[in-house]
Amino acid sequence: MHRTNLTNTRTILAFLYFRTNPSNFLVLFPNFKIRMNRLFFLFAFLIVLSLSAQNQTRYERLSTASGLSQSSVYKVIQDKKGFLWFATGDGLNRYDGHNFKIYRNDPSDPKTLSGSEIFTVAEDDLGNLWVGTRNSGLNKIELATGKIIRFTKGPSGQDLSNANIPSILNIGKGKMGVAVLGLGYLVYDIRTNQLIPAESEWNNPIVKEVARLFKHSSGTVWMGTRTGYLVSQLNAHSFIPYQFGANTYRVRALFETTNGDILVGTDGKGIYRFTPKNQQFKVVFYQSSDPLSRQNIVTSLAKDALQNLWIGTDNGVYKLNGENFNSYTNIPSNPDPELGLSSNSIMCLFTDANQNTWVGTWEAGLNISFFQKPRFAVLRYKPNTLQGLLSNKVSTLLTDGDKGIWVGSNVGLSYFNHKSGKVSHYLQSASTNKLNSTETYDVNFIYPSVEGGVWIGLWGKGINLFTKERQLKDFPFKPGVREANFNTLEPFKTEFLLGTVGMGWSHSIRRRNNTECLILN
Repeated sequence: MHRTNLTNTRTILAFLYFRTNPSNFLVLFPNFKIRMNRLFFLFAFLIVLSLSAQNQTRYERLSTASGLSQSSVYKVIQDKKGFLWFATGDGLNRYDGHNFKIYRNDPSDPKTLSGSEIFTVAEDDLGNLWVGTRNSGLNKIELATGKIIRFTKGPSGQDLSNANIPSILNIGKGKMGVAVLGLGYLVYDIRTNQLIPAESEWNNPIVKEVARLFKHSSGTVWMGTRTGYLVSQLNAHSFIPYQFGANTYRVRALFETTNGDILVGTDGKGIYRFTPKNQQFKVVFYQSSDPLSRQNIVTSLAKDALQNLWIGTDNGVYKLNGENFNSYTNIPSNPDPELGLSSNSIMCLFTDANQNTWVGTWEAGLNISFFQKPRFAVLRYKPNTLQGLLSNKVSTLLTDGDKGIWVGSNVGLSYFNHKSGKVSHYLQSASTNKLNSTETYDVNFIYPSVEGGVWIGLWGKGINLFTKERQLKDFPFKPGVREANFNTLEPFKTEFLLGTVGMGWSHSIRRRNNTECLILN
């Protein structure tokens, strides 16, 4: 059985490698190696980031640049073999975690899909896919052989080649239910590929407008129409319609709650909660102060790995605390994947077998919230902003008790505050984040000073003292010469030995009466 491997989808920014000797502790970043003097420096740094990570989510993204055939994603499913399938505005995409395989219409080849704008897709009991298109009818892909079947005729000989198929449902027992907009509800035998007229309905005017299909845990098939009805199917030709509002509010999503109620997501009226026992509707998600709010356009509903309900809207995702509609947070659009999604216009939500939640958008590709138990967060460089690190090439770290962490990189010195989770920058190179500094600060090491500051070894600038008053004090290698490259500092009796590049252990800082001064040997 194939399981989609999504590891390579993530951007791996840092790899950690531990050596047993603390004085030779190594931290490896891509194409970059640095030495650490104390094992606990890194442990303390990662522990605090682990705590910060518990409230952080990064939304990885898949776009046309990643191989996605088109950037509007209407539906996401996962088949029995673990492959993910994306219904897009230009083709059906199969994704294995690394590569895409695209199914499209070829006008010159009748053995391809009847259309390329894919509205929906569903898997039957035999592992084959049923594919609904916009204005191009219904298809079936027999994955074992690659054969594609087009369904062109309706129950009374109607032409289905131009039909809109907004929803397909595996109703079990070898049957698939298909919503054909403007025609009705059709049931097919998955083995014979034949329509079952006795179980289909194309005469009921309400059923003709079915746009969403949903199977309740009780086994009942429910339907949502584009004319404001929730419909329960009693048997083959018996339906009970429930109208919940004005007939302009199309049903966009159906979802079952923990207690068996049905959530009805609408196109402009938020979410209604329907209780089958008393057949009552209740509005549970609606911005009444602004009836035209994009929040009221609810396109999709799903639960994540922690059983929190996600609501996809035209104003981003709203993530509930469980099913509590009084406690939620909005996940908006943001260019930064650590701060939001690629678009506010959400088309679909899906949580896969590995408990990762996928968010399909209108014209902005896919977003993935990878589920994992809280472990480590990663502070990254963010171009044209000071919110992250100055560089992903972190050369050295120094703990400041339980207050924070000093971070040295190839372009400067920063400080990560444990409590606030913010990064402050004190020394920055000119090329970093479009800052105007005329200096270059390539930090080799950081070591605490007894006077409250830190000693810093800078490439090409020798050793410097960054005082507690946040001033940089220079100690030239020789009078007028700053080119010494100090890359480590070690305490030795009453001295600190300084390691250089190419000159061995040649200089020291001597302690005198609880103060420090640089003395050349």
